[in-house]
Amino acid sequence: MEITLYKSPKRAFKIILVSSVVEVCAVFLLVTLDVPTRAWYPVIGVCGLGYPVALFHLLDRRPQIVINEIGIFDRRTCKDFINWDVIQRAYAMDVFVGGYVCLIVDNKYLSSIKKAQVDRPFMIFPEIGAHQIDIAVGQLAVDEFKLAEFIMKMSKLRPDNRKEKLKDKVLM
Repeated sequence: MEITLYKSPKRAFKIILVSSVVEVCAVFLLVTLDVPTRAWYPVIGVCGLGYPVALFHLLDRRPQIVINEIGIFDRRTCKDFINWDVIQRAYAMDVFVGGYVCLIVDNKYLSSIKKAQVDRPFMIFPEIGAHQIDIAVGQLAVDEFKLAEFIMKMSKLRPDNRKEKLKDKVLM
């Protein structure tokens, strides 16, 4: 039994909407105002990049997070499952760009984690409180506070009780 979380299409539609509004405004101002056209081309070009990004988010159907009785797997953070037994603490963090679930794991286990290329988004900003493993949930249709609470409950359960907890599908 496992819970699989995918990217939410709402985020992609928001990107398309914002890009479209800025594009229309930029083209309208380009046509109506007597401003050099080369000043508006960067605005139109940068906002035009929102369309391929949104299209990628819409078409990417790979699971972002997989939760099972072994542990939790985040495709962007680690290459392997993070075992429930090594998770000491989990807490949610709401940042402007989206929510994060931060995991505190056993230091002995931290060196064996095979981190992905996008492993620590907050490594350059340690003062905001992020720690060892940061799981991005801003693109998912799940509340980061509920997910952090669920991870804490799963890490405290005995291995034979975890399968029963997964059947409840508390996150859905």
